[in-house]
Amino acid sequence: MKRLSVLCLVLLLAGCATHQAVVMGSASYRERMALLPGAVFEATLEDVSKADAPAVILGQTRIENPGNPPIDFAIPYNPRDIVTNHKYTVRVRILSGSDTLFVTDTNYPVLTMGNKSQAKLLLVRAAGGVAAGSAGTDPNIGPLPARFVGEIPCANCSGIRYQVDLLPDQIFFSRMTYEGRNTVYDQIGSWSVPPEGGRVMLTPSKGEPTQFSLVGPGRLRMLDRTGKTIESKLNYDLTRDDKLAALDPALPLAGMYSYSADAGILVECSTGMKLAVLQNDDNAALERAYSQAPHEPGQPLKAEFEGRISLTAPAGSEGDLPVITILRFNQIWPGETCGQRFASAPLENSYWKLTRLNSRPVLLAAGQREPYLVLQAQDHKLAGYAGCNRMIGSYVLENDTLRFSQVAATKMACLKGMDTEDAFLKTLDQIRRWWIEGEHLMLTNEYGEILAQFEAVALP
Repeated sequence: MKRLSVLCLVLLLAGCATHQAVVMGSASYRERMALLPGAVFEATLEDVSKADAPAVILGQTRIENPGNPPIDFAIPYNPRDIVTNHKYTVRVRILSGSDTLFVTDTNYPVLTMGNKSQAKLLLVRAAGGVAAGSAGTDPNIGPLPARFVGEIPCANCSGIRYQVDLLPDQIFFSRMTYEGRNTVYDQIGSWSVPPEGGRVMLTPSKGEPTQFSLVGPGRLRMLDRTGKTIESKLNYDLTRDDKLAALDPALPLAGMYSYSADAGILVECSTGMKLAVLQNDDNAALERAYSQAPHEPGQPLKAEFEGRISLTAPAGSEGDLPVITILRFNQIWPGETCGQRFASAPLENSYWKLTRLNSRPVLLAAGQREPYLVLQAQDHKLAGYAGCNRMIGSYVLENDTLRFSQVAATKMACLKGMDTEDAFLKTLDQIRRWWIEGEHLMLTNEYGEILAQFEAVALP
């Protein structure tokens, strides 16, 4: 509906006076939350050429109750007002009453100096803003953090003690303790309430989502995998108990790690939490791998490891950030990022940058083009760059199965990239299945072994 409304506006403007033109765009934010009724979306086109003077507004649009992101918009303007050597940018904010919830915190250039008349914006939470009721409270859950606990049935043990901590910023921690088996299973990720309310969904960093119904004040009831009520006389309820100790989950994790001024900082991928890295356990291995990997000073690199998160820093620690202990370091992956929280890229018609090949990072020399592929849905053709030459081919896609055929590359010789190209082309012949986690694509062989991994890249 939002896309249809924007299209209608564009067609309406096209039918008006010839001096009218539009800048089109799409705005989203990382937080998984629904905007409350009465929210207002505002976008403006501004001339920011003069650094010592206020921006000049050339056009603006306003959308009441814009719905959930991405929010599509069109800003009308007069093309006669555009000067080729001036700089123009799009600025957006989302309001709820007198509160500013989300804003643009960087320039999104359009129209001149090689920029197009379209913009894709990522908004950030406004300082002091009450973002959809989640900064300390949620209209469905109540005050945050909220901790729930209960004992649910277990097929091969006496019961499972299940604790769920719902934190601000749509973050959750959970722990299942299998009674009598000395087994603990921790998860972290994002929680959300759909616009219609009534349910809470936990989306973990790994694995399938878990859903609960809001059956009353301070009570959650676990649903089945399809989101339906479990028909059973057994207990599946969790009751709110804010006297519970906060969980300190320990599990395999990934995040963007940087080290400077004798301190390590990590932004965890699935939650976006900024964590201070404690200098104990396997932290030395992480520091060493980071220092040996190619990067600019202070540049974050993606790291994978097993870790434990604590919301409370140990006694004697400096700063007020939650902390993480690196229990076992695995690997640094240069050239990768976490991707945007809550974002997901489609398999077809996306630009997929190759980041791992046969469990090894794809490293580029200075000036070397990145290998990538694009699956063109219209004709099921493959296009891309193999590392030294352009490549083309065909593919057959059926559910989670994927096969490439007739893959060929031009035969230009190059000093760098031939080894990657040869391995890439051979790997494509072995691909049988695929799946996507957020903005990362995994391609596997018939045995489920991941042979190639890619990251979606937004093109200008």
